[in-house]
Amino acid sequence: MMFKPNWLGLIAPFLIACTALSTSAAPKNWAAGDGNWAVDNNWSPVGVPQSTDDANIVFTNGVARTVTIDATGPAQNPSSITLDLTGGTGASTLAITGNTLSDNTVTIGDNGNGAVTQSGGTHTVGYNLILSNQGTSVGTYTLSGGTLNSYYNEYVGSSGSGTFTQSGGTHSANYFFVGYNASGLGSYTLSGSSSLLQATYETIGQTATGNGAQNGGSFTQTGGANQMTDLFMGQDALSSGSYSLGGGSLTAQLTESIANNGTATFNQTNGTNSTQELDLGFGPTGNGSYIISGGGLQTSTINLGGSPYQVGGKGSLTINTNALVNVFYSINVYSTTGSGVVLQGGTLNVPNINVHGVPGLFKWTSGTLNITTDAVWDPAQGPNSTGAIFGSALNLNTGRNLNVTGNEVIGGTGAFQLTLAGGTHTVTGDIILKTGGIFSASISAPLNYTNFNQLGGIL
Repeated sequence: MMFKPNWLGLIAPFLIACTALSTSAAPKNWAAGDGNWAVDNNWSPVGVPQSTDDANIVFTNGVARTVTIDATGPAQNPSSITLDLTGGTGASTLAITGNTLSDNTVTIGDNGNGAVTQSGGTHTVGYNLILSNQGTSVGTYTLSGGTLNSYYNEYVGSSGSGTFTQSGGTHSANYFFVGYNASGLGSYTLSGSSSLLQATYETIGQTATGNGAQNGGSFTQTGGANQMTDLFMGQDALSSGSYSLGGGSLTAQLTESIANNGTATFNQTNGTNSTQELDLGFGPTGNGSYIISGGGLQTSTINLGGSPYQVGGKGSLTINTNALVNVFYSINVYSTTGSGVVLQGGTLNVPNINVHGVPGLFKWTSGTLNITTDAVWDPAQGPNSTGAIFGSALNLNTGRNLNVTGNEVIGGTGAFQLTLAGGTHTVTGDIILKTGGIFSASISAPLNYTNFNQLGGIL
């Protein structure tokens, strides 16, 4: 399991630097209706904001305005940008259609409503990009083309309602939060075949608790690619996060932690998800669930309800029809209340399943289970062996398909009964029946193997 960073300690030096930059800057206030950023007379004091100026598009009269950065003209580089409108339902909007915009801090929705629409060009934020700074504010960012670089912190729903919609272009971030403070409501939608989101640390629901109708942080992906080093959901106690994967690809180089100490749900209906380690309900107060009914999940290890290092909370994995789950090393289910794996359709490929001596933590009603190494069905092998997942018996009835890559041993030191009653069973190597083992099969049960060796037991 990856170390969970102390965000405050990491960002404090940069927050101090941002404060110093902001206090030394001069204000430039928008003084027109709709208009072009590069026109001197649209600003007060007169003149386009420069690198030491704070650009404020802030109004309290409820009149919506759109300020446009055109594709032509010189690059723009104010110190900061604030977009805010109170007194109405509209927003102060910045439209980026091209060109290059560089700034240190951007606040989209401070007390009221702010918006950015980007269809081209490059927007680079040096420190903080904030959507919805205070609890009453609403901030939106719509990216349909071009490039957005957020070099340090990005908050979608810092303390109020923040919404980011990406249907195209490239978006890169370092520390990326969707739903940050307790009152924050953050949502991100990723679509489009060529859309790309890249982050170092992506957190969906840091401290944000949600409001009953919406989780603190929510992410919906129907296309594009979402790539990061680590993904965290439901990070702090009482926080909530959700991820809906219906298309495209999600790739976490190291870890996906679904509900560290909060509540988080991952629902996959299509697309692909790849990570080195998947943790569900990692912390003692975590409540994490992963439901996959389509697409593919690929990982080396899945931990549910804890880890070798600490007692966790609740972690559940449900595999439904049309889903493909590839696990290269192990599934580890810890005996915490509500934790477990349910295979009720689809295909699970895995070499080892460890239920720590509690067979009820792995429930199999239908679908295909592929054991990608030798299988030994003998409870006496120990509580941490794959042979313990079914206890002392497995009835392979209709709708359940068991495949073993290698040899299959039934019995040995303990007693185990394998019954084929309508389901299919394929062993690429030999079936070896030992003392304590019972093997029975109906005439119609499909059975494939290389050799059958009876060294004991009952056939």
